[in-house]
Amino acid sequence: MPLGIFADAEYDSLQLAMQPHDLLLFASDGILESMNARDEEFGFGRLAELLRNVRSGTPSKDICAAIVRATDKFSGRPEEPHDDRTLVVMRITGN
Repeated sequence: MPLGIFADAEYDSLQLAMQPHDLLLFASDGILESMNARDEEFGFGRLAELLRNVRSGTPSKDICAAIVRATDKFSGRPEEPHDDRTLVVMRITGN
């Protein structure tokens, strides 16, 4: 359910133990559900593989661009994605 759609909606909370240099990624369903010509979804596995190959220190904007390029390539139809694609990438900083 999209955030903020219903005033009385209840959400689960989750606490994560993050370490410096960890990435936190929020992706809309338009990323994960990007379809190719065989009706296969891009999915968590492909996204996870892409993220495993991100070099340490890669700027968040470059990570977002790489994900959009990967979904474009996967779908074979970059000019007309089937859904909106929203990404938020955060890197945990600290010592």
